[in-house]
Amino acid sequence: MQDSLIAIRIRKQQTNREAGPAFTHVPFYVCLTNERRRYGKRMSASKDTSLPPRLRSPRTRMFHLLAKIYIRISTITWSMRYVECVLIPDEGGLHPTEQQLANETDVSVKLLHNINLLSDDTIVTLYQLSGDATRVEEILDDSSDVITHNTTCTGDEVLAYIHFDPNETVYQLLKVLQEYELVLDTPLVYTKLGGLSVRLIGKQNTIREAIPAVPKNVRIKLEQTGEYVPTADRFFAQLTSRQQDTLVKAVEVGYYDVPRQATHEDIARELDLTGGTVGEHLRKIESKIFTQISP
Repeated sequence: MQDSLIAIRIRKQQTNREAGPAFTHVPFYVCLTNERRRYGKRMSASKDTSLPPRLRSPRTRMFHLLAKIYIRISTITWSMRYVECVLIPDEGGLHPTEQQLANETDVSVKLLHNINLLSDDTIVTLYQLSGDATRVEEILDDSSDVITHNTTCTGDEVLAYIHFDPNETVYQLLKVLQEYELVLDTPLVYTKLGGLSVRLIGKQNTIREAIPAVPKNVRIKLEQTGEYVPTADRFFAQLTSRQQDTLVKAVEVGYYDVPRQATHEDIARELDLTGGTVGEHLRKIESKIFTQISP
């Protein structure tokens, strides 16, 4: 070939305004034309024989390096996804000690701030509970699975560091995270019905492969999936395009000022919508955000 062409297909997220996020392949081309024809005698061959002759000029090697960088960025950044789901264990909960705490009328399990599988196959966790701190201590003291524990009280809240031996269910769940290189976005939130709301981060195909590997005695209720945004902006990213436009305009015209400076009709005139449609968008926005930040 007189001309050399490196074609890099970068996996890049494309947001459909109505259907939400979806992946597509976007071609990105780095064209390396024949250096003798383009640069004539100005470009001399490099002494680096590790590359083919057509890739030995300084300029061409620079393009070759940029191509590698683009490939690396595409596999790290643009394929990162999240999935939100609720883990619903069979009767008895995920772990006996956790279930004892959940069944205690004077104690409420709120959040799981951290959980780590150690090299000796034991587990360390950091729970946030509310209620009777003395009762929490008694339950942990009496549990045969607990190796060590320590609690700290702040008002009605109890932070409990617990080092314990996992049962098979918890062990297998954590091994799935390790095997498929998934990240838990903490804290994990306990639902009123005894489930555990989890946000997993990883590559799209990896998440898809990991879900069937979850232990059979744990059901999974999928809630939402999308591009992972590692900031508070992820709440905004979860809205549809029309909801985003409505929220931005509502803030601009003073709908959320105290006292309120605008009505649904004021926002509607700016967006060429009806007041009823604006009200519906704002209610869905508030429901989506408030349910995630409410304890």
